[in-house]
Order: sequence, then structure tokens, then C-alpha cells
Amino acid sequence: MTRETTICIEKLTLTALAVAGIAFVGVRLARADKMMPKATPPAEATRLWNAMAGTWSGKDLAVQMGPQAIKATAKVSCEKAVGGWALRCRVRVQTPAMAIDEEDIFGWDADAGEFHMYTANSMGDTHDHKGRLQGDTLDLEYASTKQGKPYVEKLAFTLKGANELLWKNTCTLGGQPVFAGEGTFRK
Repeated sequence: MTRETTICIEKLTLTALAVAGIAFVGVRLARADKMMPKATPPAEATRLWNAMAGTWSGKDLAVQMGPQAIKATAKVSCEKAVGGWALRCRVRVQTPAMAIDEEDIFGWDADAGEFHMYTANSMGDTHDHKGRLQGDTLDLEYASTKQGKPYVEKLAFTLKGANELLWKNTCTLGGQPVFAGEGTFRK
């Protein structure tokens, strides 16, 4: 093979690789365009974040922890985050026996068409709830296993006008209630 032939083969190979690279980038850009999120969150998420943003107080919250019924208070401060795609909330719950701090991030999963609430608290509990907004109620659920048994937490946040929010929370372990709470929060 002559030197000129070798150079031509190398140029042909480089040209083929360049064309393949350009085609690959073009395909990726076309797919990325279809996969790109909308510039703004959907109306239902925006409506929910706008309604929930602010400082909320809950007094005389009814809490059932196992067989023990107690009253608690809570203060919640929420702000819109990440360009309106999420809501970040700081929660402080005060019971007669202890204080609990919690961080919640509410978000919208565009692909699944559902809301998420990621929770981490000062008791070492961390998990992700998911669910849907039905009318003025955000229904969320978390399901897992604890102590080798099915564990299910259900949450409902119902907006009652601009300054009132109803909260309801139930937890079961192996089908038996281990926690229940409900109350009204006001701005």
C-alpha cells in the first residue's frame, strides 16, 4: 500500500467518524429537546406552592402515638424553591415530651405526573412520599418495611381558603395503627 493510499484511508476514516459523531450529537439534541422540562411548572403545582408558601401555625394538634393521646403544636415555614418547581418547608413540632425538627421538600415529577414530599427529621427518619392533588387535597403515601413488617404512612393536606390548611397523617406497621395525627394550620 502506498503512502498516498494510507493517507486517503485515514482521511476517509476520520471523515466517517466525524459524520457519525455529528449524527450522534444531532440525535441526542433531538431527544434532549423532547425530554427538556417545561420552562415553568404545571399550573396545579404552581397553585399548590403559592397556597402553601408562608408561615403556618398549628395549635392543639391531636396526636396518637401508639396507645398514648397527646396534644402538640407546630410552626411551619415554607418557601418556593428551584425556580418554582419545588416547595421547601421547615417544621418544628413541640410535644409535651420533646421537640422534633423536620425538613420537607415538595416537588413535581413531570414524567410520572405526581407530587413528591421528601422528609428528613431530627428523629433519624428519612423517606419519600408520593401522590396526587385531587381538588384542594394533596394525598401522599409512603410504603416500606420496618421491623420486617409492612409500614405505610398516608398524609393529606387540604387547603381551606388562603389561610387555612387541614393536616391528617396515619401510620400503620403490619396493618396496625402506630401513629395518627390531625389538625388545622393557619397563616
